[in-house]
Amino acid sequence: MSRFFSENLSALVPYTPGEQPQDRAYIKLNTNESPFPPSPLAQQMAREAAAGLNLYSDPTCAALTGVAAEKLGIRREQLLFTNGSDEALFFAFMAFCSDPVPAVFPDITYSLYPVLAGLCRVPYREFPLGSDLTVSPEDCMSAKGTLFLANPNAPTGIALPLSAVEAIVSADPDRVVVVDEAYVDFGGESALSLIDRYDNLLVIRTFSKSRSLAGARLGFAAGSVSLITDMNTVKYSLNPYNVNSMTLAAGIGALADTEYFEACRQTVIENRAYTSAALRELGFSVPESSANFVFASHPDVSGLTLYRKLKEKGILVRHFQAPRLKEYNRISIGTRSDMETLIAAVREILRPEPMPAPDPGISFEISPGARRACVKRTTADTDSALTLSLDWNGKSRIDTGCGFMDHMLTLFASHGRFDLDVTCRGDTEVDYHHTVEDIGIALGTAFASALGDKRGIRRYGSCTLSMDEALVLTAVDFSGREQLMFSLPIPTQKVGDFDTELVEEFFLGFIRKASCALHVRLFSGRNSHHIIEGAFKSFGRSLREAVSLDPAYADEIPSTKGVL
Repeated sequence: MSRFFSENLSALVPYTPGEQPQDRAYIKLNTNESPFPPSPLAQQMAREAAAGLNLYSDPTCAALTGVAAEKLGIRREQLLFTNGSDEALFFAFMAFCSDPVPAVFPDITYSLYPVLAGLCRVPYREFPLGSDLTVSPEDCMSAKGTLFLANPNAPTGIALPLSAVEAIVSADPDRVVVVDEAYVDFGGESALSLIDRYDNLLVIRTFSKSRSLAGARLGFAAGSVSLITDMNTVKYSLNPYNVNSMTLAAGIGALADTEYFEACRQTVIENRAYTSAALRELGFSVPESSANFVFASHPDVSGLTLYRKLKEKGILVRHFQAPRLKEYNRISIGTRSDMETLIAAVREILRPEPMPAPDPGISFEISPGARRACVKRTTADTDSALTLSLDWNGKSRIDTGCGFMDHMLTLFASHGRFDLDVTCRGDTEVDYHHTVEDIGIALGTAFASALGDKRGIRRYGSCTLSMDEALVLTAVDFSGREQLMFSLPIPTQKVGDFDTELVEEFFLGFIRKASCALHVRLFSGRNSHHIIEGAFKSFGRSLREAVSLDPAYADEIPSTKGVL
């Protein structure tokens, strides 16, 4: 910010609109717009109004107000038209909130509310949604201040019945309740029928969603004459000509074209039902929505991962970073073709795809969302299978045919907190060389697969570990470059029937497939078993650090080059 920016607004965090990338053509399911153009009548009337743009628009919005009042069954003086419903919300924050009267709203709702509170310099308080993401009427009633209630709520799409809204409004007639009905036409119950009974009720609606006029910016507030008078006081102190002439005309056309409105609205409702059912069949949790979007999460793929992978496929959905929302994506309802494309893309993302073999004899698959990989490696000498989960509890089941190697891998998994399942059948009647080498190759392949593009990991890890008299250092860098610096002199050639020279062969196999640099160094030690055990324990702890996710860099590849 500049040195001239007001200190009064220095803490203001602006609203973040849905992204509008220009780099390619996208299916836009991220901003809750209508997938259909404005009605033909709305377009025609807007074109005709363009001829009068040399004159100011009517500040009273008289023609549109008359049509809307008749359509909605209310009086003209109970209506105020605004430049989108966001402006009506702004007027309400200005008119009905103050230091003694804070704004109150749920902690998960339309994210513009706290922004407007900050802009208007009024305090606000939040109360939590239930664990099922529903708004509690009791919490609304007990919250003191001007209540802002999105119904249906955003971004969940869950609606309160009209009876609950009336109970909230009637519970305290001495405070204003603002019901934000941006999505009500898609399945909610409007509170407009209550404004004659309760002079503390203000209903706010928009033409952006069900009327297909998001780009025109048109909304309205409806309430008692006294509330609308207060709102007009704010309006005429800020921008009397707040709705342009073309938008006023388009609004009249949109209200008059009932058949077009109903057809578009019903299509969205049908497409929402199709999308919700299809997502649930794929294992998603999808709350029942009364809006033109659905709110979805999946147990096997994170919200951020799904958002990114859909974007890679040319589909935009809305992801939120807040802790209670980060596993969800809000998906706007588009045309049937849009939603079929979405479901096909999601199905492809969820399907564990066999990956191209990095060399003959290896195949592997990864699990979307989870950092997990399964590797199978078959050669003329060995047949091995390995499953690795990076983010679990250090549990392992190891059966390699080599008892000492089983012991080392069990320690490695425990100290790294990796879940590891390994089986190998090799030519152990000859020696353990092929078995140990191939397990190193399979484990390196699994790490490379589970880490993917390495986005968000710490990348570097090291551990100096004491194992009785032995002191061993390992340090790893997932740089994408294979390098092993192995300085681990082992006093004896064997530990039991295990050839100690195979330790280096294991690490060589690992780094070649994991594409990392690894240092293994002995500072002191006399006992061969202790030295090797210290190396494997230290290796597990170094990898744990390197592959752990750093929240400060959650969306970044840890390299100035942008790739590893």
